Amino acid sequence: HKNRVVASAIVGLGKDKDDKEVKAKIIFVKNDNDKSQWIALLSTNIDLDAEEIIRIYGKRWDIEVFFKMNKSYLRLAKEFQGRSYDSMFAHTTIVFTRYIMLTLDVRKNEDEKNRLEKLQKGLSHAENDLLLASNVFTKMHDGVMITDANQKILSVNEAFTRVTGYSKREILGKTPNILNSGWHDDKFYQELWEDISKNGQFEGEIVDRKKDGTTYTAEVRISEVHNDDGVLTNYIAISNDVTNKKEQEKLIHNLAYFDSLTDLPNRILFEERVTNRIPVHARHNQKMALMFIDMDNFKNINDRLGHSFGDLFLVETSKKIKKILREQDTLARIGGDEFTVMIENFESLESVAHIAQRIIEVFKRPIYLDDYKVFSGVSLGISIYPDDGTTYDDLVKAADTAMYQVKDSGKRDYKFYTPLMNEEVTKRIGIEHNLHNAIKNEEFFLEYQPKVDLLSNKVYGMEALIRWNQPEHGLVRPDHFIGIAEDTGMIYDIGLWVIEKAIHDLKLLHDAGNTLIVSINVSSKQLEKESFLSDLYRIIDKYGISNNFIELEITESHIMNNIDETLNVLNKLNYKGFKLSIDDFGTGYSSLSYLKKLPVQTIKIDKSFVLDIDKDEEDRSIV
Repeated sequence: HKNRVVASAIVGLGKDKDDKEVKAKIIFVKNDNDKSQWIALLSTNIDLDAEEIIRIYGKRWDIEVFFKMNKSYLRLAKEFQGRSYDSMFAHTTIVFTRYIMLTLDVRKNEDEKNRLEKLQKGLSHAENDLLLASNVFTKMHDGVMITDANQKILSVNEAFTRVTGYSKREILGKTPNILNSGWHDDKFYQELWEDISKNGQFEGEIVDRKKDGTTYTAEVRISEVHNDDGVLTNYIAISNDVTNKKEQEKLIHNLAYFDSLTDLPNRILFEERVTNRIPVHARHNQKMALMFIDMDNFKNINDRLGHSFGDLFLVETSKKIKKILREQDTLARIGGDEFTVMIENFESLESVAHIAQRIIEVFKRPIYLDDYKVFSGVSLGISIYPDDGTTYDDLVKAADTAMYQVKDSGKRDYKFYTPLMNEEVTKRIGIEHNLHNAIKNEEFFLEYQPKVDLLSNKVYGMEALIRWNQPEHGLVRPDHFIGIAEDTGMIYDIGLWVIEKAIHDLKLLHDAGNTLIVSINVSSKQLEKESFLSDLYRIIDKYGISNNFIELEITESHIMNNIDETLNVLNKLNYKGFKLSIDDFGTGYSSLSYLKKLPVQTIKIDKSFVLDIDKDEEDRSIV
């Protein structure tokens, strides 16, 4: 009310002196409040001296003293002449309140003066605080949005416009819904406003949409603002764009938990998922199946075509297996060419076996890698929770054991784990351990099977057969330790021992006048070694035996596992004069077109065709 009186008085000043006096008297008389009268006095008589003021108003107060004390304030008042009412009203709130109205009673109360001085300092500090707050609002890196109680946007800072792409003119007056990306459902926003209503604020992540349509993730804090009476007046939202941070976190997560080649869960994530599901199945008394899958021919594909094709093969393998599985099943690549599967909610063991059989069948067909057609069977082991184990380690170990039983039995099949397999594993581990010292302890020896020419009825050659006399277990059959020696890589040293021993014995026979041919079995693992040819030539040179008295036998399946590389080695051996033969012919899926490319002099037809040639017409025709 006082400010309006002041503003009215100043705006009402006229050019004519008499008009001023008349209007001043009217204001003076109408306002019985002392301060208002003095405001009117000062406002309307800026250009009058003390005598004129006394003449107009009389000597009701010590006008002359007051006039002298307030010359500076009169000058301030004079500056406002000629301004509009709105402008004057705004300025009088600050200037007259501070410098005129509150100082009218200074002459009455010295304590009041001190109080006013403190108030003036307080107002100065408040102005500084407001200026600082304004600078922070403008320059802070986090986006700030202020709305009224009806969520109409009142103000945003530069960081907000920089992130969203909206200018202030485009965003003011709108609601925050302009940023809605559609990422969150109605339930999310309902819970958000419930938090604000209950706690006065919300903190969390929101996916919003920029002006250009792209989405971004923001960490948001929304707070309510109330006035002194407790009435809601505003909402303030402070947001921080964390899109890059989320992408980096996702990248780190993927590196930690997913295979970078196939995008499948890796060993760590697979173990975590299985471990988390075990208590759930225990609580509901449900079974769960784990499969351990190993690709039978991956190494040869990798060596023959290169690592890039090996990677492509693994990607295609993962796709083929995934197509067979259900959406809720988990497929993981745990390393190399090994995959694992977790199967839940199955009806029976037969349904698990059906899935396993489908996986086996799909890999009986060739896989096409650009212009190459490759074959790779699958060896698959299965364990069941809780029958075969109640922990992740137990279940994986059981499935792995079953898988190795498949490999030992010829590959390209599946088996469920059985407790009996543990005995086989223990036995296998024992054999592997004892093999390490077998050569050094001279536990191996050779037996020779004679080869007879039926036309002359004479022995023309012999086949060297390795035997192992183990001190603790006696004679160990070759089919019990050769496979283990190949899997562990020990076959190379064992194979060189066989070659040297056989040529040594052949030398003795030749020296005695028996010029026989010796046949020596060679593993594909030996042919894959770059040093094989040089090691072979070194041994032969040592004993001075002609190459044409040595026949090297390679099984058909070993040849077909890596046909191109094997063919290269065989051609070199043939060029050197060695005799070559294919063992177990008919079991390696080779075609006659491959057979004519191989530089071999002999094929040894597998016994499965030979045993019944006197009874089975088909076998006889094949032979």
